[in-house]
Amino acid sequence: MNRIERNNLIARGREFLVMVILVLNSGYALMTGYVGQLLTVNILYLAFGLLFFCRSVNINRASLLFFLAITAEFAVACVANFDFANYREYIRILSIVVLALYLCSVHGGKKVLRCFCDAMFFLSIVSIVFYAVVQLFPQIGFPIVRNGYGTSYVTCYLSSINLINVERNCGPFWEPGQFAALLFLWIILEIYYIKRKDKLLLHILVCAAALITTLSTSAYVYLVLIALIVLIKRSGKSLLVKTAIILLVFAACIVVYFRYEAILDSLTRWNPAVFQKITNQNSSVTDRLLGPLTDLRIAINHPFGIGESALNNTVRDLSYRLYGTVVHTRTSTLTYFIAAFGWLSGITVLYALWRFVRRSGGDAHDRMMVLFGLLYICFSTPLNNALIFWVLLFCGVQGSASPSEVST
Repeated sequence: MNRIERNNLIARGREFLVMVILVLNSGYALMTGYVGQLLTVNILYLAFGLLFFCRSVNINRASLLFFLAITAEFAVACVANFDFANYREYIRILSIVVLALYLCSVHGGKKVLRCFCDAMFFLSIVSIVFYAVVQLFPQIGFPIVRNGYGTSYVTCYLSSINLINVERNCGPFWEPGQFAALLFLWIILEIYYIKRKDKLLLHILVCAAALITTLSTSAYVYLVLIALIVLIKRSGKSLLVKTAIILLVFAACIVVYFRYEAILDSLTRWNPAVFQKITNQNSSVTDRLLGPLTDLRIAINHPFGIGESALNNTVRDLSYRLYGTVVHTRTSTLTYFIAAFGWLSGITVLYALWRFVRRSGGDAHDRMMVLFGLLYICFSTPLNNALIFWVLLFCGVQGSASPSEVST
Protein backbone atom coordinates (compact mmCIF):
# COMPACT_ATOMS: atom_id res chain seq x y z
CA MET A 1 0.00 0.00 0.00
CA ASN A 2 1.54 3.30 -1.10
CA ARG A 3 1.30 6.59 0.78
CA ILE A 4 -1.67 7.92 -1.22
CA GLU A 5 -3.71 4.76 -0.66
CA ARG A 6 -2.85 4.79 3.04
CA ASN A 7 -3.91 8.45 3.37
CA ASN A 8 -7.17 7.75 1.53
CA LEU A 9 -7.88 4.81 3.82
CA ILE A 10 -7.21 6.93 6.90
CA ALA A 11 -9.46 9.70 5.54
CA ARG A 12 -12.31 7.24 4.91
CA GLY A 13 -11.83 5.81 8.39
CA ARG A 14 -12.06 9.26 9.95
CA GLU A 15 -15.22 10.02 7.97
CA PHE A 16 -16.76 6.74 9.11
CA LEU A 17 -16.03 7.61 12.75
CA VAL A 18 -17.62 11.04 12.22
CA MET A 19 -20.78 9.34 10.89
CA VAL A 20 -20.91 6.98 13.86
CA ILE A 21 -20.44 9.71 16.46
CA LEU A 22 -23.06 11.91 14.74
CA VAL A 23 -25.68 9.16 14.81
CA LEU A 24 -24.91 8.06 18.38
CA ASN A 25 -25.30 11.63 19.63
CA SER A 26 -28.37 12.62 17.62
CA GLY A 27 -30.93 10.39 19.30
CA TYR A 28 -29.73 6.84 18.56
CA ALA A 29 -32.47 4.64 20.01
CA LEU A 30 -30.37 2.04 21.79
CA MET A 31 -28.15 4.62 23.54
CA THR A 32 -30.98 6.84 24.75
CA GLY A 33 -31.02 7.01 28.54
CA TYR A 34 -27.45 5.73 28.94
CA VAL A 35 -25.91 9.08 29.84
CA GLY A 36 -22.74 7.70 31.40
CA GLN A 37 -21.99 5.29 28.58
CA LEU A 38 -22.54 7.90 25.87
CA LEU A 39 -20.38 10.39 27.77
CA THR A 40 -17.62 7.78 27.95
CA VAL A 41 -17.83 7.20 24.18
CA ASN A 42 -17.59 10.94 23.54
CA ILE A 43 -14.58 11.37 25.84
CA LEU A 44 -12.77 8.42 24.22
CA TYR A 45 -13.47 9.79 20.75
CA LEU A 46 -12.19 13.24 21.71
CA ALA A 47 -9.11 11.80 23.39
CA PHE A 48 -8.33 9.62 20.36
CA GLY A 49 -8.80 12.54 17.98
CA LEU A 50 -6.68 14.96 19.98
CA LEU A 51 -3.97 12.35 20.39
CA PHE A 52 -3.61 11.57 16.69
CA PHE A 53 -4.96 14.64 14.93
CA CYS A 54 -4.17 17.52 17.30
CA ARG A 55 -2.31 19.38 14.53
CA SER A 56 -5.51 19.48 12.48
CA VAL A 57 -7.44 21.44 15.13
CA ASN A 58 -8.18 24.94 13.85
CA ILE A 59 -10.58 26.80 16.15
CA ASN A 60 -11.48 30.19 14.77
CA ARG A 61 -12.31 33.16 16.97
CA ALA A 62 -16.07 33.18 16.28
CA SER A 63 -16.44 29.48 17.18
CA LEU A 64 -14.47 29.96 20.40
CA LEU A 65 -16.58 32.98 21.41
CA PHE A 66 -19.79 31.06 20.71
CA PHE A 67 -18.57 28.12 22.78
CA LEU A 68 -17.56 30.37 25.69
CA ALA A 69 -20.89 32.21 25.55
CA ILE A 70 -22.92 28.97 25.65
CA THR A 71 -20.77 27.55 28.45
CA ALA A 72 -21.14 30.75 30.50
CA GLU A 73 -24.91 30.75 30.02
CA PHE A 74 -25.18 27.14 31.14
CA ALA A 75 -22.98 27.88 34.17
CA VAL A 76 -25.05 30.93 35.17
CA ALA A 77 -28.28 28.91 35.01
CA CYS A 78 -26.72 26.12 37.09
CA VAL A 79 -25.34 28.47 39.76
CA ALA A 80 -28.35 30.80 39.89
CA ASN A 81 -30.68 27.85 40.55
CA PHE A 82 -28.28 25.83 42.75
CA ASP A 83 -28.73 23.02 40.24
CA PHE A 84 -25.54 21.20 41.19
CA ALA A 85 -27.25 17.87 41.92
CA ASN A 86 -27.99 17.57 38.20
CA TYR A 87 -24.40 18.21 37.12
CA ARG A 88 -24.32 15.13 34.88
CA GLU A 89 -26.94 16.64 32.56
CA TYR A 90 -24.86 19.80 32.20
CA ILE A 91 -21.74 17.75 31.54
CA ARG A 92 -23.60 15.69 28.95
CA ILE A 93 -24.84 18.66 26.94
CA LEU A 94 -21.48 20.42 27.24
CA SER A 95 -19.75 17.28 25.97
CA ILE A 96 -21.95 17.44 22.87
CA VAL A 97 -21.12 21.14 22.41
CA VAL A 98 -17.39 20.37 22.74
CA LEU A 99 -17.78 17.49 20.29
CA ALA A 100 -19.45 19.76 17.72
CA LEU A 101 -16.70 22.35 18.15
CA TYR A 102 -14.05 19.66 17.69
CA LEU A 103 -15.66 18.17 14.56
CA CYS A 104 -16.08 21.54 12.85
CA SER A 105 -12.57 22.68 13.83
CA VAL A 106 -10.79 19.50 12.69
CA HIS A 107 -12.79 18.34 9.68
CA GLY A 108 -14.48 21.55 8.58
CA GLY A 109 -18.19 22.14 8.89
CA LYS A 110 -19.04 21.25 5.30
CA LYS A 111 -17.31 17.88 5.49
CA VAL A 112 -19.16 17.03 8.73
CA LEU A 113 -22.47 17.95 7.08
CA ARG A 114 -21.57 15.78 4.11
CA CYS A 115 -20.82 12.86 6.45
CA PHE A 116 -24.23 13.34 8.06
CA CYS A 117 -25.94 13.33 4.65
CA ASP A 118 -24.10 10.19 3.54
CA ALA A 119 -25.01 8.47 6.81
CA MET A 120 -28.68 9.44 6.47
CA PHE A 121 -28.83 8.13 2.90
CA PHE A 122 -27.41 4.75 3.92
CA LEU A 123 -29.47 4.49 7.12
CA SER A 124 -32.67 5.46 5.29
CA ILE A 125 -32.24 2.60 2.83
CA VAL A 126 -31.49 0.17 5.65
CA SER A 127 -34.52 1.40 7.63
CA ILE A 128 -36.89 0.99 4.67
CA VAL A 129 -35.69 -2.58 4.05
CA PHE A 130 -35.77 -3.45 7.75
CA TYR A 131 -39.24 -1.89 8.16
CA ALA A 132 -40.57 -3.87 5.19
CA VAL A 133 -39.11 -7.13 6.48
CA VAL A 134 -40.55 -6.62 9.98
CA GLN A 135 -44.00 -5.78 8.59
CA LEU A 136 -44.09 -8.61 6.05
CA PHE A 137 -42.29 -11.30 8.03
CA PRO A 138 -42.97 -10.65 11.74
CA GLN A 139 -42.01 -14.23 12.56
CA ILE A 140 -38.32 -13.48 11.91
CA GLY A 141 -36.60 -13.33 15.29
CA PHE A 142 -34.72 -10.03 15.26
CA PRO A 143 -33.08 -9.04 18.57
CA ILE A 144 -35.18 -7.11 21.07
CA VAL A 145 -33.17 -4.49 22.98
CA ARG A 146 -34.26 -2.14 25.76
CA ASN A 147 -32.73 1.33 26.04
CA GLY A 148 -31.91 3.28 29.20
CA TYR A 149 -35.50 4.48 29.61
CA GLY A 150 -36.92 0.97 29.43
CA THR A 151 -38.31 1.28 25.89
CA SER A 152 -38.03 -1.95 23.93
CA TYR A 153 -37.11 -2.06 20.23
CA VAL A 154 -36.90 -4.82 17.66
CA THR A 155 -33.65 -3.95 15.97
CA CYS A 156 -30.91 -4.75 13.49
CA TYR A 157 -28.79 -2.09 15.26
CA LEU A 158 -28.72 0.10 12.14
CA SER A 159 -32.49 0.54 12.40
CA SER A 160 -35.03 -0.04 15.16
CA ILE A 161 -38.79 -0.22 15.61
CA ASN A 162 -40.53 0.50 18.89
CA LEU A 163 -42.44 -2.59 20.01
CA ILE A 164 -45.37 -0.42 21.09
CA ASN A 165 -45.62 1.23 17.64
CA VAL A 166 -44.47 -1.55 15.31
CA GLU A 167 -46.22 0.05 12.33
CA ARG A 168 -43.98 3.15 12.50
CA ASN A 169 -40.41 3.40 11.24
CA CYS A 170 -37.94 4.97 13.70
CA GLY A 171 -34.83 4.44 11.62
CA PRO A 172 -31.89 4.29 14.04
CA PHE A 173 -33.42 6.97 16.27
CA TRP A 174 -35.55 6.87 19.41
CA GLU A 175 -38.89 7.85 17.87
CA PRO A 176 -40.42 8.38 14.39
CA GLY A 177 -40.73 12.17 14.74
CA GLN A 178 -37.00 12.50 15.41
CA PHE A 179 -36.23 10.37 12.37
CA ALA A 180 -38.60 12.43 10.21
CA ALA A 181 -37.04 15.72 11.33
CA LEU A 182 -33.51 14.50 10.60
CA LEU A 183 -34.62 13.19 7.19
CA PHE A 184 -35.96 16.62 6.30
CA LEU A 185 -32.79 18.28 7.61
CA TRP A 186 -30.77 15.90 5.41
CA ILE A 187 -32.56 17.08 2.26
CA ILE A 188 -32.19 20.75 3.21
CA LEU A 189 -28.46 20.21 3.59
CA GLU A 190 -28.23 18.26 0.31
CA ILE A 191 -29.94 21.02 -1.67
CA TYR A 192 -28.67 24.21 -0.07
CA TYR A 193 -25.30 23.38 1.54
CA ILE A 194 -23.79 20.27 0.00
CA LYS A 195 -25.37 21.35 -3.30
CA ARG A 196 -25.39 17.81 -4.62
CA LYS A 197 -26.09 17.55 -8.32
CA ASP A 198 -25.56 13.85 -8.99
CA LYS A 199 -28.16 11.44 -7.61
CA LEU A 200 -30.09 14.24 -5.86
CA LEU A 201 -33.40 12.88 -7.20
CA LEU A 202 -32.53 9.41 -5.86
CA HIS A 203 -31.77 10.86 -2.43
CA ILE A 204 -35.06 12.80 -2.39
CA LEU A 205 -37.04 9.68 -3.35
CA VAL A 206 -35.34 7.59 -0.65
CA CYS A 207 -36.04 10.35 1.88
CA ALA A 208 -39.70 10.53 0.82
CA ALA A 209 -40.13 6.78 1.17
CA ALA A 210 -38.57 6.81 4.63
CA LEU A 211 -40.74 9.76 5.67
CA ILE A 212 -43.91 7.95 4.63
CA THR A 213 -43.01 4.88 6.69
CA THR A 214 -42.68 6.97 9.88
CA LEU A 215 -46.45 7.60 9.81
CA SER A 216 -45.71 10.93 11.47
CA THR A 217 -47.92 13.93 10.78
CA SER A 218 -44.84 16.15 10.67
CA ALA A 219 -43.44 13.83 8.01
CA TYR A 220 -46.27 14.76 5.67
CA VAL A 221 -45.57 18.42 6.29
CA TYR A 222 -41.91 17.77 5.47
CA LEU A 223 -42.93 16.03 2.24
CA VAL A 224 -44.91 19.08 1.16
CA LEU A 225 -42.04 21.38 2.08
CA ILE A 226 -39.58 19.25 0.09
CA ALA A 227 -41.87 19.37 -2.95
CA LEU A 228 -42.11 23.16 -2.67
CA ILE A 229 -38.34 23.50 -2.23
CA VAL A 230 -37.79 21.49 -5.42
CA LEU A 231 -40.39 23.63 -7.19
CA ILE A 232 -38.62 26.81 -6.10
CA LYS A 233 -35.26 25.50 -7.27
CA ARG A 234 -36.76 24.63 -10.66
CA SER A 235 -38.66 27.92 -11.05
CA GLY A 236 -35.49 29.75 -12.09
CA LYS A 237 -35.59 33.48 -11.55
CA SER A 238 -39.38 33.85 -11.48
CA LEU A 239 -39.83 36.10 -8.42
CA LEU A 240 -43.62 35.88 -8.60
CA VAL A 241 -43.63 32.07 -8.40
CA LYS A 242 -41.04 32.01 -5.61
CA THR A 243 -42.92 34.65 -3.58
CA ALA A 244 -46.22 32.79 -3.98
CA ILE A 245 -44.62 29.54 -2.81
CA ILE A 246 -43.01 31.24 0.20
CA LEU A 247 -46.35 32.74 1.27
CA LEU A 248 -48.03 29.35 0.78
CA VAL A 249 -45.39 27.63 2.91
CA PHE A 250 -45.69 30.23 5.65
CA ALA A 251 -49.50 29.96 5.72
CA ALA A 252 -49.37 26.15 5.66
CA CYS A 253 -46.89 26.02 8.57
CA ILE A 254 -49.06 28.35 10.66
CA VAL A 255 -52.23 26.38 9.90
CA VAL A 256 -50.62 23.01 10.63
CA TYR A 257 -49.00 24.22 13.83
CA PHE A 258 -52.16 25.77 15.29
CA ARG A 259 -54.71 23.36 13.80
CA TYR A 260 -52.67 20.20 14.27
CA GLU A 261 -55.31 18.25 16.16
CA ALA A 262 -58.19 19.32 13.90
CA ILE A 263 -56.23 18.20 10.83
CA LEU A 264 -55.54 14.83 12.45
CA ASP A 265 -59.23 14.43 13.29
CA SER A 266 -60.19 15.15 9.66
CA LEU A 267 -57.61 12.69 8.36
CA THR A 268 -58.83 10.06 10.82
CA ARG A 269 -62.42 10.43 9.60
CA TRP A 270 -61.19 10.16 6.00
CA ASN A 271 -59.04 7.04 6.60
CA PRO A 272 -59.44 5.63 10.12
CA ALA A 273 -57.31 2.55 9.43
CA VAL A 274 -54.18 4.64 8.82
CA PHE A 275 -54.61 7.82 10.82
CA GLN A 276 -56.29 6.58 14.01
CA LYS A 277 -52.98 5.13 15.22
CA ILE A 278 -51.19 8.39 14.42
CA THR A 279 -53.84 10.36 16.31
CA ASN A 280 -53.40 8.17 19.38
CA GLN A 281 -49.59 8.31 19.37
CA ASN A 282 -48.67 11.85 18.29
CA SER A 283 -48.27 14.82 20.60
CA SER A 284 -51.50 16.76 20.95
CA VAL A 285 -51.97 20.34 19.83
CA THR A 286 -51.94 21.25 23.52
CA ASP A 287 -48.33 20.19 23.92
CA ARG A 288 -47.20 21.71 20.63
CA LEU A 289 -48.85 25.08 21.24
CA LEU A 290 -48.85 25.47 25.02
CA GLY A 291 -45.38 24.01 25.56
CA PRO A 292 -43.53 26.95 23.98
CA LEU A 293 -45.91 29.46 25.60
CA THR A 294 -45.25 27.91 29.01
CA ASP A 295 -41.50 28.02 28.35
CA LEU A 296 -41.74 31.75 27.63
CA ARG A 297 -43.73 32.39 30.80
CA ILE A 298 -41.03 30.60 32.78
CA ALA A 299 -38.37 32.72 31.11
CA ILE A 300 -40.20 35.91 32.06
CA ASN A 301 -40.04 34.91 35.73
CA HIS A 302 -36.50 33.48 35.42
CA PRO A 303 -34.53 35.61 32.93
CA PHE A 304 -31.35 33.57 33.55
CA GLY A 305 -33.23 30.28 33.16
CA ILE A 306 -34.76 27.91 35.66
CA GLY A 307 -32.09 25.21 35.20
CA GLU A 308 -32.23 21.72 33.79
CA SER A 309 -33.57 19.90 36.87
CA ALA A 310 -36.67 21.96 37.58
CA LEU A 311 -37.76 22.61 34.00
CA ASN A 312 -40.00 19.61 33.23
CA ASN A 313 -41.87 19.68 36.54
CA THR A 314 -42.28 23.47 36.33
CA VAL A 315 -43.68 23.19 32.80
CA ARG A 316 -46.28 20.64 33.92
CA ASP A 317 -47.29 22.63 37.02
CA LEU A 318 -47.35 26.04 35.35
CA SER A 319 -49.23 24.87 32.25
CA TYR A 320 -51.92 23.39 34.49
CA ARG A 321 -52.22 26.60 36.52
CA LEU A 322 -52.26 28.87 33.47
CA TYR A 323 -54.25 26.86 30.96
CA GLY A 324 -55.99 24.16 32.97
CA THR A 325 -54.17 21.37 31.16
CA VAL A 326 -50.84 19.63 31.62
CA VAL A 327 -48.11 19.79 28.97
CA HIS A 328 -46.60 16.29 28.92
CA THR A 329 -44.39 16.36 25.81
CA ARG A 330 -42.00 19.19 25.10
CA THR A 331 -41.10 19.61 21.44
CA SER A 332 -39.71 23.14 21.05
CA THR A 333 -35.91 23.32 20.97
CA LEU A 334 -35.61 27.12 20.90
CA THR A 335 -37.93 27.89 23.80
CA TYR A 336 -36.29 25.08 25.78
CA PHE A 337 -33.02 27.03 25.77
CA ILE A 338 -34.78 30.22 26.85
CA ALA A 339 -36.60 28.52 29.73
CA ALA A 340 -33.73 26.33 30.93
CA PHE A 341 -30.74 28.63 30.44
CA GLY A 342 -32.16 32.12 30.03
CA TRP A 343 -32.93 34.67 27.35
CA LEU A 344 -29.29 35.17 26.41
CA SER A 345 -28.97 31.46 25.66
CA GLY A 346 -31.99 31.54 23.36
CA ILE A 347 -30.71 34.66 21.59
CA THR A 348 -27.25 33.10 21.16
CA VAL A 349 -28.69 29.94 19.62
CA LEU A 350 -31.06 31.88 17.37
CA TYR A 351 -28.21 34.12 16.19
CA ALA A 352 -26.08 31.10 15.25
CA LEU A 353 -29.05 29.52 13.47
CA TRP A 354 -29.64 32.70 11.49
CA ARG A 355 -25.96 32.82 10.51
CA PHE A 356 -26.31 29.25 9.28
CA VAL A 357 -29.32 30.22 7.17
CA ARG A 358 -27.34 33.09 5.62
CA ARG A 359 -24.61 30.64 4.58
CA SER A 360 -27.06 28.68 2.44
CA GLY A 361 -26.34 30.89 -0.54
CA GLY A 362 -28.96 31.55 -3.20
CA ASP A 363 -31.36 34.47 -3.11
CA ALA A 364 -33.66 35.75 -0.37
CA HIS A 365 -36.37 33.24 -1.33
CA ASP A 366 -33.99 30.32 -0.85
CA ARG A 367 -32.92 31.63 2.56
CA MET A 368 -36.54 32.08 3.58
CA MET A 369 -37.29 28.46 2.70
CA VAL A 370 -34.29 27.27 4.71
CA LEU A 371 -35.37 29.46 7.63
CA PHE A 372 -38.96 28.16 7.56
CA GLY A 373 -37.73 24.57 7.36
CA LEU A 374 -35.27 24.88 10.23
CA LEU A 375 -37.71 26.78 12.45
CA TYR A 376 -40.40 24.18 11.86
CA ILE A 377 -37.95 21.45 12.85
CA CYS A 378 -36.84 23.40 15.94
CA PHE A 379 -40.40 24.04 17.11
CA SER A 380 -41.63 20.48 16.51
CA THR A 381 -38.64 18.35 17.56
CA PRO A 382 -36.41 18.40 20.67
CA LEU A 383 -32.88 18.77 19.28
CA ASN A 384 -31.11 20.31 22.27
CA ASN A 385 -29.11 17.09 22.83
CA ALA A 386 -28.60 16.29 19.14
CA LEU A 387 -25.00 16.66 17.96
CA ILE A 388 -26.02 17.54 14.40
CA PHE A 389 -27.96 20.56 15.73
CA TRP A 390 -24.83 21.92 17.45
CA VAL A 391 -22.80 21.26 14.30
CA LEU A 392 -25.26 23.47 12.41
CA LEU A 393 -24.78 26.24 14.97
CA PHE A 394 -20.98 26.09 14.80
CA CYS A 395 -21.16 26.03 10.99
CA GLY A 396 -23.22 29.19 11.24
CA VAL A 397 -20.83 31.15 13.46
CA GLN A 398 -17.69 29.95 11.64
CA GLY A 399 -18.31 32.35 8.77
CA SER A 400 -15.99 31.61 5.88
CA ALA A 401 -14.77 28.08 5.31
CA SER A 402 -11.96 26.78 7.41
CA PRO A 403 -8.74 25.61 5.75
CA SER A 404 -9.71 21.98 6.16
CA GLU A 405 -13.05 22.70 4.58
CA VAL A 406 -11.54 24.37 1.55
CA SER A 407 -9.45 21.32 0.84
CA THR A 408 -12.41 18.92 0.72
